[in-house]
Amino acid sequence: MRQRFLHAGRRVRSLALSPRRLNPGESVALAITFAFALITIVRWLCRISAPITWDYGPAQLAVLVDIWIRGVALYRDFRTAPFIPLVYGPIVPWITASLAPSFGSGPMAALEAGRVITIVSTLAVCALIFVLARKNHASFPAASLATLGFVLSPIVLLWGFEYRVDAPALALELGGILAFTSGMAAPAIAMFAASFFIKQEHAIGIAAVVLFCWWSGERTRACALGISWLALVAIGTAILIAIYPWYPLNEYGAVRVMRFDFGAPIFFLGVMIGGSVSVAILSIVAFTRRRMTDPLMLCLLGVALAHDLASCLRWGSNGYYFLPTLSVLAIISASGIDLVLERMRAMRAAPQLAAGCALALALSFGYLSAPRELARFQVDPAWDAHALKRLRSISGPIITDTAELSLIDARPNLQWIDLMVLASMKELGTFDDAPLLADIRAHKIAAFALDADGLDRHYRGRPFFWPTLRREIENNYTNLPGAGPPFLMLPNSASIGSTANR
Repeated sequence: MRQRFLHAGRRVRSLALSPRRLNPGESVALAITFAFALITIVRWLCRISAPITWDYGPAQLAVLVDIWIRGVALYRDFRTAPFIPLVYGPIVPWITASLAPSFGSGPMAALEAGRVITIVSTLAVCALIFVLARKNHASFPAASLATLGFVLSPIVLLWGFEYRVDAPALALELGGILAFTSGMAAPAIAMFAASFFIKQEHAIGIAAVVLFCWWSGERTRACALGISWLALVAIGTAILIAIYPWYPLNEYGAVRVMRFDFGAPIFFLGVMIGGSVSVAILSIVAFTRRRMTDPLMLCLLGVALAHDLASCLRWGSNGYYFLPTLSVLAIISASGIDLVLERMRAMRAAPQLAAGCALALALSFGYLSAPRELARFQVDPAWDAHALKRLRSISGPIITDTAELSLIDARPNLQWIDLMVLASMKELGTFDDAPLLADIRAHKIAAFALDADGLDRHYRGRPFFWPTLRREIENNYTNLPGAGPPFLMLPNSASIGSTANR
């Protein structure tokens, strides 16, 4: 079976790679999508220094990198203050910490460095999508349009620049696939292992190549590749535990949940497909017309989809969990785009131009329907000046559930608390909140600085503030009237607290 695929691949590749001039329809489709993609990248660059985030996580990661730069251990027992776990591998924080001084100091510098890392990683993913589509016999214009369609997807418009570890992990996964298809198994395994130490759930590439080898009858090679990857992961994990004894608690203990969110996989899959419907349809066309028969791509798509669906079961998931599936669909969609371009070439010039415009608009649907805040070049945070002035007058320990405050107020006494993680750990019985509740009752916390939802903050129906925590805060702290966001809660006893808090 493998020989048949290789023979067919050589025959189709000779046609796909043969040089030819672009026709008017291809030219206009590429021009429109490239213009939109260029605007998108410019917007990313303009937002690098924006002191606001569009997701739960980027500011938190920046805060953690900053306190590590200032001497706090990268992985520590976060069940005591500061309540900040690092739920990802160390590679991206290491790189961020090395780049952050170039942008200044504080969490904002770490966020800017992290956004640069994400943008570079996203562009690397785009380059790999193009190369892998070409290796799967797509023509130059089809591979280019598929890559631009990926860039213009709503989940890439947002998470292609915001500071998260997903884009770097995906770049290594696709890089490993490219290395494997180029006959370089050892570098591929190294990249797959490195991806795991960026985000612990990432084992897409190694699972795909092992499945491919097994499917092709190379059972011994499949076992050798899998064992090699496991050995690298085991050695790397042992080294990290030796350096950071609290690494397992952060990397694995912090992401456990009591209950699964069974509605999330279908919901976020729908978000991904709905925002990239043309990519999904063109991928289906490639399958039904047998233009995509590469078994490795089929394995990669199956593994990516299974991985992304399973990952979304954990409470706290979001649309970016489907970036791996979207990237594989983009590679496959190039073969479907080639079918459209073949039909287009049989048309006269005017219909070709109309068809090219239609194809470009279809691939740009996610971009054209993006929320207004993603269509602006710069966004300023909507903080209340009076609340910020009062916040900065407080000298004692302040706990906040919105890490974005640290981007504009980098004082050490302003401490973010990861309630999403701690709420799950409290439910599991792996976090003892008694010391925190005692500090609240004793008014050792000078203030709480909360986001717009206050103590009602929740995500997909689950509250951030568990009942005992909420009750103690309500019994011992009072809202500062007429100011916010951030909304401040101060000790309700006038006899306790410094003069600066009054």
